[in-house]
Amino acid sequence: ACPCALGLATPVAALTALGAGAKRGVIFKRSKIIETLASCDTAIFDKTGTLTKRDLEVKSFENLGAPQNLIYSLALASKHPVSAGVAKFLENKNCENFELKEVKEIAAKGVSASFEGSALLAGSAKFMRENGVIGLENFSRANEGLSEYLVAINGKAAARALLGGEIKEGAKECVDFLKRSGFSVLILSGDKKEAVRATASTLGVDEFYYEQLPEDKADFVRNLQKKGRRVLMVGDGINDALALSYADAAVCMGEGADISLAKSDVALLSSDPRSLISAVVLARRTVRAIRQNLFFALGYNALAIPLAALGYIIPLIAAASMSLSSVAVVLNSLRIGAVFKDKK
Repeated sequence: ACPCALGLATPVAALTALGAGAKRGVIFKRSKIIETLASCDTAIFDKTGTLTKRDLEVKSFENLGAPQNLIYSLALASKHPVSAGVAKFLENKNCENFELKEVKEIAAKGVSASFEGSALLAGSAKFMRENGVIGLENFSRANEGLSEYLVAINGKAAARALLGGEIKEGAKECVDFLKRSGFSVLILSGDKKEAVRATASTLGVDEFYYEQLPEDKADFVRNLQKKGRRVLMVGDGINDALALSYADAAVCMGEGADISLAKSDVALLSSDPRSLISAVVLARRTVRAIRQNLFFALGYNALAIPLAALGYIIPLIAAASMSLSSVAVVLNSLRIGAVFKDKK
């Protein structure tokens, strides 16, 4: 009898997968998540910083009279990629950072603050509408599928920036792979409809949702789970942290916020979406190896024990066979890493 082979079947395969993943910049925080990831059937992506580059470029900037230093200061008050893009744009114009009062960041919406008695708002159009801002129709340029950043002073629209981000190299390849692998692929973003639609169209994603707050994303994940779906959530920002905590398998991209990294089960050290392909391939290959190991270990004992009891196997051969069964399980587990042998 060889209980060793049974005892080695799962842990050796899991350890091999953890090592193979680390070499490719895929960090599984728990060995159990490998099996969970392999069983997922729905992949949900955030847009900005996940499918598109985190560094957004200002394509258009309209100012209706707001001090640029004030806009710059508001942009610096948030770490959101859209705000960071505006701050970088204005930084090149040698703007000065004012000390704002009562600064408050509202997740997935924007920032409110005050300066010398003036009430300031910066963020999305939805945020502006919720706060009764007037004059949004005074901006001339159409949205054109770009991310929008608005500034209001004392309830009146004062400036608007339109920003665009390139789709990451490898994003289309990643989405296509997941589709071929049987995943339903969705985009869940806090950005405007036009921007999300443009990204979804380029990547071939039919189902997408826009202007999603953190709690909206979390509710979306839970509703899918109630329908029996196994959800893989991929994000990188503060706005994704809540949804990541509810997902069956949570993946955070390399440049993700600290809270998103903390809530994730898998961390991709690279910001290349193709790292997710490696994670899924590795997870599924590991589960297959575990099943093969268990099948071999159980089959070996079921066959060998009756033969030994009936006297068809002498003790010397039985002893050698017991050791060889454990070696076979280990060697089969080591084959997991070979799935990437010819791939960079």
